[in-house]
Amino acid sequence: MEEIFLYHTPPDGIKALCVRNDPWTLANVCRSWRDVATRCPRLWRHIDVPVRVFAQCSNPVALLSLVVSRAQAMDLFITFDARHVEDDAGNVVENLLALTLALFKVLVERSTQWHTVQLIEFDTLCIGVLEGVRDRLPRLTKLDVQPHVEADWGTPGFTTAPLLKSICLFFSAEVVVHCIPGQAQLTLV
Repeated sequence: MEEIFLYHTPPDGIKALCVRNDPWTLANVCRSWRDVATRCPRLWRHIDVPVRVFAQCSNPVALLSLVVSRAQAMDLFITFDARHVEDDAGNVVENLLALTLALFKVLVERSTQWHTVQLIEFDTLCIGVLEGVRDRLPRLTKLDVQPHVEADWGTPGFTTAPLLKSICLFFSAEVVVHCIPGQAQLTLV
């Protein structure tokens, strides 16, 4: 049955944190399906974290921790979207900022499993948390970062990722920096 569930998986994987989609819906059919779905780490390794949406969950940190634990030792494919942590006037919404940091810390604890990571609207405080991944990225192959407009990106943590093949920094719609370890290329889009 596990192979059937995996065959049903889209090529880019299941977004494990969308509780209205697979693998959650598979786990809610019956007890035997739940047992298979919750014990199949490949169903849980694509982790999409839209912070703004997560703020509506009753315990988003526990939900993310559950998904990460179900992925077991699998490579993790992460999209962390911190967009809209500000209100319409550009002021940081404090509870969303605290939630963003708490959620990202859960992922940092599993940084040895990161395979590909996309960080959207990353701000300076989150970048500081990245120091926790220093020397803990043995599987990371690709990193895409769209820093927050005012973020001081620097070079935290990614200097010792032996499998890293590509870093892409999206500073604006016009300026994208593609870095290949040992090389850098400025691309005007």
